[in-house]
Amino acid sequence: MSESNEKVSSISNLMQEQGFNYQFFYFLYKLMNSKRGETIRYEEVDDISIVRINKMEVYQLKYLTSSNISDLSEAFWKTLYNWGSLQGINFSNTTFFIVTNALITNKLVKYIEKYQENVCTFSDIKRRIEDYKNNTSNEDIEKYISDVIENKNMSSILKNIKFIQDINIIEKIYDNLYRFLIPEEKQILFLKKLIGELKLRQFKDTNEKKKFEVTFEEYFKFGCKLADRIRSNKFVESFYECNNIKDFIKKFFIVQAQDIGVVNDEDDIITLSTNYLNYINNMIEIMKYKFATDKEIDDSLKFVIQNWKSVFMECKRLIADDISKGKKCFTDTLNKNIKIGNISLEDITSKGCFLKLSDELRIGWLPKWEEKYKNEE
Repeated sequence: MSESNEKVSSISNLMQEQGFNYQFFYFLYKLMNSKRGETIRYEEVDDISIVRINKMEVYQLKYLTSSNISDLSEAFWKTLYNWGSLQGINFSNTTFFIVTNALITNKLVKYIEKYQENVCTFSDIKRRIEDYKNNTSNEDIEKYISDVIENKNMSSILKNIKFIQDINIIEKIYDNLYRFLIPEEKQILFLKKLIGELKLRQFKDTNEKKKFEVTFEEYFKFGCKLADRIRSNKFVESFYECNNIKDFIKKFFIVQAQDIGVVNDEDDIITLSTNYLNYINNMIEIMKYKFATDKEIDDSLKFVIQNWKSVFMECKRLIADDISKGKKCFTDTLNKNIKIGNISLEDITSKGCFLKLSDELRIGWLPKWEEKYKNEE
């Protein structure tokens, strides 16, 4: 196997480890390939959108198990219907992309290309579309086609639409790894950490009800910082998201949080479990590759417990109601960031440290937490 094929295979394996998501990895590719002044948005206007001054690109991604996108593909007509319903965009300055791994056998595409070349008119296109409407028994497709025919923005959409059959996303990601001058042997590590950084940002933005977008300038800044740390063999955190709450719902760190009212639904469990996972997995890496000594790790944990105890005693002394004491102790404790030797942990990972200790019943939130939970072990 050639070196490039081996690297592509390694990237493919990494993507499978991360849980292959065509949409996310296409976002990664567009970000890696971005230029000054561009903002790459995820799941806002559509799956992916790229914003420039007075211009926009909108991407609808179709990763299909079927082999083609045919004339009466429901996904195709639904996409046109959704684009026609968009609000607050300038259709004449927007390019619309359908990107798919499937073969595009839709004959309408050829007529659209003729329309774009001014070989035929929009009225000609509409007559073709009417034929499709008359040849389907699917009510949903018929509804989508009816809207496409009547939509006032459709002439601009079809004038600016492009179709891309893209099955080489892995190769494209590989081709963009050169940008930060990472040594060959560290490129997969860089990519893994880059994916982690993006998923961390997405996790934070989602929790804060913010749109997830990254500018070229932001990407280049954190990419350079990440590359410098990897070239210097310094620790870089990875991001781990909880996707299955069944593994955590009965653990003490969740039970303790539920008992003080800071966990009310599945989203809260996912958030705390993600914190917990990040601490455990990043600590495994820190210890495995000796980014910190055993003494530095022990000293850090002693400081963390001392810090918790100080907050716990203050809450116990100043607040009357037990639940309010526990909630205040939990919030104030988890707001503190942790250092291990020269490593400053991210806030998500720092929170996970306190949650891990609460799961081991080394710390707690309610005034009589030891008496309550240690009897349940």
